[in-house]
Amino acid sequence: MDPKWDGLMIGLPDERVPGPCPYFRREFEVRGPAKRALLLVTALGAAEARVNGERVGDEWFTPGWTDYRMRLQYRVFDITSLLRSGRNAIGLIVGPGWYGGGW
Repeated sequence: MDPKWDGLMIGLPDERVPGPCPYFRREFEVRGPAKRALLLVTALGAAEARVNGERVGDEWFTPGWTDYRMRLQYRVFDITSLLRSGRNAIGLIVGPGWYGGGW
């Protein structure tokens, strides 16, 4: 089953990058127990996601090498078990990876 893309892209307000790896964070409310929650992650570079302080997935700063002129890879994570009723937080650390690194 293909997940439905229903969300907004996030990013920095301009080209200035605050330090080596920007960190994005957003709090949100969950009313009642979550039946199923999928997190779709992509970035121009590498990304690591956390939900309520727990790292999502078992890899560090994915994806690996890719040709960004041809494709933009994304990962789908089932984060149902990481959510709780009430306030939750999601964070994303991004880095240049193969997209913007000075290799």
